[in-house]
Amino acid sequence: GKYRCTQCSPCRDFVSDSARQQHARDAHPPIRYECTQCSKYFVSDSARQQHERDAHPHRYRCTQCSKDFVSDSAKQQHERDAHELQSRAFKRKKESRSADAAKPTKPPFPNAHGEWVKRDEFTGRKSFGVFICVGRARHNTGCGKQWTSAHSFPTYTQGCQSCEEHSLPTWLWENDDDYSSSSSSDEDDDGPPHDAARCAACAAGVCRRR
Repeated sequence: GKYRCTQCSPCRDFVSDSARQQHARDAHPPIRYECTQCSKYFVSDSARQQHERDAHPHRYRCTQCSKDFVSDSAKQQHERDAHELQSRAFKRKKESRSADAAKPTKPPFPNAHGEWVKRDEFTGRKSFGVFICVGRARHNTGCGKQWTSAHSFPTYTQGCQSCEEHSLPTWLWENDDDYSSSSSSDEDDDGPPHDAARCAACAAGVCRRR
């Protein structure tokens, strides 16, 4: 009878089974799965993975939560997904809280008379403001960037030029009762325009400077 190789296309016939087997070894070597850590070979990928779990259980361990992985690339992907984003969010939260607690030490312009107050303590309508990018809902989605604007309202946000998140002013300049400055008044329309495209007050039509 004929001994046929079913892996060839078209199929090849051999005069003996030993000849067919020799042909299969030479022409169709079995797929082997190499261990990524010790170079051993296995007949299936599941066998390779089982070997790596049994023989190398702690080779690729996450440095943050001690979870083990069968490859360094899997460990690195896990660390990026599970820990790097959390670390960035925690850093932004820490930085924003630190910045939020730091009261500005310098007035918005020379010889200004007054003080910086928290937004909820501000009694005026519009003034100089210090913004800290924390995101509109204060979910720490911002980048932590800080900027000062001469056109700040306690109830209107401004957008961050770095990440486009909107935030309310953290600090507002409160003038002394017996001192007023045209630099922070609603009637001052001179000087260069501010970032109207990112100003919620401009979008609402309440900010006079464009």
